[in-house]
Amino acid sequence: MSAVPIAMIVIGALYLDQCPIERYIPIYLIVAGSSYMLRTIISAGEAYYRRSRGPASSNEEQQQCKGLSWPLNLFIIGWFVAGNVWIFRARSQVDMFDSRSPYFCEETLYLFAYWLTNVSYLLLALTCCCACCAGLWACISKN
Repeated sequence: MSAVPIAMIVIGALYLDQCPIERYIPIYLIVAGSSYMLRTIISAGEAYYRRSRGPASSNEEQQQCKGLSWPLNLFIIGWFVAGNVWIFRARSQVDMFDSRSPYFCEETLYLFAYWLTNVSYLLLALTCCCACCAGLWACISKN
């Protein structure tokens, strides 16, 4: 298990009612963290199942294992998009200091969600750059 999904669940639960500007931000963290943990458990179960069956497992059995994670992955992508809407919609108006304000969102909660989302985009961009560089390197090295 990763520490990030656990932190998402904990921070979302701790500050569940402390973000009136966008009440879905803590819910987003709880559901996303739980989904990531479930995906990790399913992936570990699939790996264990493949290892225990050995090379004798059929292609159909392997497809059944993968069939468990596809719906979850689609949900995670959709939930990530929804979380982006909630987090960035509040960005220009959020007040992290006046708890009586209708634009209030607890500082730790909002900044954790905001920077977690930005780091996700940074890692995606870095992955794309690395893939492009590896593809370019493969093309150059063939010649």
